[in-house]
Amino acid sequence: MSYGSEICPICHGELRVYFDGDGTCEGDCPTCGHHLVRAPKIIPSRIPDKGAFYEVVIDEWHFIDTGEISSGMKVVRSEKIKDDYSLAIYTNITDALKRAKEADVKYNGEIRIIPHIKKWNHARTEWEYWRPEHHKEAVA
Repeated sequence: MSYGSEICPICHGELRVYFDGDGTCEGDCPTCGHHLVRAPKIIPSRIPDKGAFYEVVIDEWHFIDTGEISSGMKVVRSEKIKDDYSLAIYTNITDALKRAKEADVKYNGEIRIIPHIKKWNHARTEWEYWRPEHHKEAVA
């Protein structure tokens, strides 16, 4: 990770951003507080498809009423995330996508489950989030 500077799109002030190796950058403007996040349109995949494993993981969000009232009648809700945990590991993306679709639970007022797919290399020493633009035939 390295750092540099960018121009804030809101106040046109200078802000320090941190660059990751994949071309993404992120930083906060000290003048207006705007949080800047930029990512390349297509991030190339580091892990080859041959021999890859696809792990379906989920983030579970819990929404809890704090009992406080703000702005008249609105009840304040706090958000708490439980770390992602694994559901299953597959050797092909089609089965992983099917399992992720089954795990996707719509928001019911208290819990929201968000599935993700991690693509692991053959030795399972390196992973990246699976991105649909790398597998157009799997999502078609």
